[in-house]
Amino acid sequence: AGTYDNMGEVLRQQGELSRRLGLYEKVLASKVKGLGPDHSSGGKVYYTMAVMLAQQGELGEALGLYEKALAIEVKALGPDHTDVAGTYDNMGEVLRQQGELSKALGLYLQALSI
Repeated sequence: AGTYDNMGEVLRQQGELSRRLGLYEKVLASKVKGLGPDHSSGGKVYYTMAVMLAQQGELGEALGLYEKALAIEVKALGPDHTDVAGTYDNMGEVLRQQGELSKALGLYLQALSI
C-alpha cells in the first residue's frame, strides 16, 4: 500500500486527481479480491477516496464513500474504534458544507462520544 500511496501523492502534486482516484479504485479492487469486501483495509481505501472527492468538491460522492467506509469499519473494527470516529467527523464536515447542519452536528457528537 505504501507504493500506491506514494504514487497517489505524486499524482496529487501533479494535479492529476482523476488519475489518482483511478489508482485507488484499482487498489480497492485488489483488496476486495484478496481480502474480501469487509476487510478493514478496504474501508481505508474508501475513506481515502472520499477524502479526495471531498477535496475536489464532489461532496455527494464523498459522502457515499464515507458511508461505505463506515459500514466496513464498524463491522471490522467495532463501533468504538478511532477510525470510526474519524469517519463520523469527516461525514459531519461534508454535511456541514452541504448545509445539513443538524445532521452534521449529530455526526460530530457521535465522533466525540467515541
